[in-house]
Amino acid sequence: MSEDESKAEVEQRKQQRLALASQYEQEAEASLRNSGLIVLIRGGLFFAMAISGLLGAILIGAGPLGFSIAGITFVALVAVVIYHERMQRKARELEMRAEIQRQSVARMERDWKKLPQWQIKSPDSFRAVAQDLDLFGPVSLFRWLCRANTPSGVRTIRDWIVNPADPDEIRSRQVAVERLRDETDMRDELAVKGHLLSFCLSDPDQFLKWLEGDGWFNGRRWMLTLARILSITFLVLVFLFVTSIGPRQWIGGAAMIVVVINVVLSVSFTGSMHDMFFRVTTPSGEMQLYRDLFGLVKLLPDDEVRLKQLKDVVLDSQHGADRQLGALHRIMNLANIRRAGLFGAVYLLLQITVLWDFHVMGLLERWRVQIRDDARHWFEALGELEALMSLAAAAHDHPEWSFPSVDASTVELSARQIGHPLLSPESCVRNDVSVGPQGSLLLVTGSNMSGKSTLLRSLGLNAVLAHAGGAVCAAEYSGPPLVVATSMRIVDSLDDGVSFFMAELKRLKEIVDQADSFRDDRGPMLLYLLDEILQGTNSAERRIAVAQVASHLLARRAIGAISTHDLELGEDPMLKDACRPVHFRETFSKEDGKRKMTFDYQIRKGVAPTTNALALLELVGLREA
Repeated sequence: MSEDESKAEVEQRKQQRLALASQYEQEAEASLRNSGLIVLIRGGLFFAMAISGLLGAILIGAGPLGFSIAGITFVALVAVVIYHERMQRKARELEMRAEIQRQSVARMERDWKKLPQWQIKSPDSFRAVAQDLDLFGPVSLFRWLCRANTPSGVRTIRDWIVNPADPDEIRSRQVAVERLRDETDMRDELAVKGHLLSFCLSDPDQFLKWLEGDGWFNGRRWMLTLARILSITFLVLVFLFVTSIGPRQWIGGAAMIVVVINVVLSVSFTGSMHDMFFRVTTPSGEMQLYRDLFGLVKLLPDDEVRLKQLKDVVLDSQHGADRQLGALHRIMNLANIRRAGLFGAVYLLLQITVLWDFHVMGLLERWRVQIRDDARHWFEALGELEALMSLAAAAHDHPEWSFPSVDASTVELSARQIGHPLLSPESCVRNDVSVGPQGSLLLVTGSNMSGKSTLLRSLGLNAVLAHAGGAVCAAEYSGPPLVVATSMRIVDSLDDGVSFFMAELKRLKEIVDQADSFRDDRGPMLLYLLDEILQGTNSAERRIAVAQVASHLLARRAIGAISTHDLELGEDPMLKDACRPVHFRETFSKEDGKRKMTFDYQIRKGVAPTTNALALLELVGLREA
């Protein structure tokens, strides 16, 4: 696909999504257009029901007619209330669908203000790389990529960004992502149903901890047996009493003894049972939202191995997630009849006669034991599906991107038309670049603001995307399995008494030590990206120090790039044979009598022939022309 065809396709997809968003918003407005009228009708029906019922009660001879009208208006009121709630729910869903379409366009345009914000942290050991490459935060790879709504999905995407996969796993994810790339309707449904989970109060991890922990009957299984014996005894006594088999006086006395025992057991233990029911009730209600998400897994295609495996995990015929969560919902309905208005009296009767709570707890415990080994796998599978869908959406929205080849037999990272994935397509400039093989160094020189740092971040971000299993911002990308290490944004740690220079030295030492650990020829290589390092010292010592750091890395199983303003670094005896210099440059022109500087951000071979520090002073008025 040519660049022009790609741009045309992307623009077409934007317009389609915006048209869908407008359509959904119009349908939502139409759905709510008569909402005010329905509110008046509800009020009128309630008033008519109250008046007719009152008249039927106080006027002699008008009772049957008044109560009949009250009954009819009550039925009508219930029907109108149900209709109104459905109409409002439909309008909210349509508004949600419109917002999802607009967010998709915002992602394509990198309009960060319109994207949802995530509160998630990277591991401490990964913090420097995450900060240097903008992997997490307000403007970051994670925020742009993540379309998950469940905690498991969010964590899965974070883990895939942080932990590079091996080539086999990368290819497995790529095949699944390619299969899901054009499944836009399924992605939208997953997003709509998942968005409802943003109102949930608890994390499924709490639910899973309950499932995998000790049950209420732990250490007191005898109580369930006793409850069953007492319940059967009471029911037999009632049968004997009704059928007059035996003396009723003795039968009634025995039944009262059973009731007394039941009351004692209830007073002693139902408090802790109700606490357990309360703990499960909220997550149980939220699990019904998850049940809808698990139901969407049924729509996954069967012709792709990884997706079929996810489908089998969630929809296992015996312990399938949607079936088992439906069973949980029914059990909790039984547990909560004590809170259901008039059923409260029925509950008291059942409790003192047949120990209702004990049997419901028995059902809950049996359900918990039955699925405790499967439930965590359900949520992990759902999180993986959300992660794959996020990668698939990115690939769909950028048809000019490609799936990388990650192969352990490859000795260098080679990319054609690679760009920065977090820049909007309109402002993203592509370049051909290669890094490696081992023993070589890409030395990037150029003027201030010419694109050196952007190139390094483009290499790092695309390497992270490649090892997460997604498409990359490049026409072609191939390379070995890599672990990225960076030194770009070093912050003073004054509270710890560490200067800028010392903080940078410590970071470089960490990278060299990390390179030392890559000794297995079959394992990943280190990709180091060092941007303008050791600025906190004089130029003569800096050149020597940078050359020594680079020589350490060159001697290890690592490939990488270093950007610098030091144009003579490439001639250093320790680096001369290893350096492959490239540069960016600026262009000066006159506009309205003023000197103007522009950049094309294109890589050229060799060391930069110019600098622009003095020219920048002149442009801002700090140096005479």
